[in-house]
Amino acid sequence: MGWIFCFAAAFAVMIFLLALFFLHAVFGSRCEGDPQLRYLTNENFDGLSAEPVSFSSSQGQTLRGAVYFRRDAGEFAGLVLFAHGMGGGHRSYMTEINTIASAGFAVLAYDNTGTMASEGKSLGSFYQAVRDLQAARSEEHTSELQSH
Repeated sequence: MGWIFCFAAAFAVMIFLLALFFLHAVFGSRCEGDPQLRYLTNENFDGLSAEPVSFSSSQGQTLRGAVYFRRDAGEFAGLVLFAHGMGGGHRSYMTEINTIASAGFAVLAYDNTGTMASEGKSLGSFYQAVRDLQAARSEEHTSELQSH
């Protein structure tokens, strides 16, 4: 019976170490995007304007992005906060950002910690992405953007 406990403990340790390896592989380095892809900018879309923005993450890194809007939109229907997923930064989603802006919204899109234009030695974790989102939607920052 003691050998079953030893086997289970060894298996649990092995799973734990494997999980640590994968976490480090995914979150332990920067993401600069795929060098074989062409990332679009607002200049690829007629009438899409971009005002660069930067703000600090919870860890003090500078996060960079832009507020995107249609020049012909008039008053904005609202402000959409666009958070990209894992991998490339917000420019991986310029077609979607243009679609949202074309519907009359201003779009704040930025690169997470450790991603493309933003600072940070690594992605950190899923939690860091949530903290970055919280920094982007801070009252001070969003009230500043709504004046555009």
